Amino acid sequence: MPGSQRDVGVPGAVLLRMAAEDPSCAGILADSATKLISIIISRASASAIAQGPV
Repeated sequence: MPGSQRDVGVPGAVLLRMAAEDPSCAGILADSATKLISIIISRASASAIAQGPV
């Protein structure tokens, strides 16, 4: 929820694989631990990133 604080540490690669492999997932919202910013990563983008460089 916007404005709430969370403290969860998940490695980025694990988070991307989780989003990419879950067919019910539309994407993920990643929040910065140091600034009040967030980014939305779609499942398609997570899937492309999780596969690594070609």
